[in-house]
Amino acid sequence: MDSFIRPTRLFTVEQSVILYTVGKLKDARLKEVRAKIRGLFP
Repeated sequence: MDSFIRPTRLFTVEQSVILYTVGKLKDARLKEVRAKIRGLFP
């Protein structure tokens, strides 16, 4: 299923609160997301 990532909506959550995994990112997409997040913090 197609979805989108909003790197400007960052938050942390305790691992024990997560009930299940919805999906996974491919390595190329994860690298892209990390680069965009790093770009938010000059």
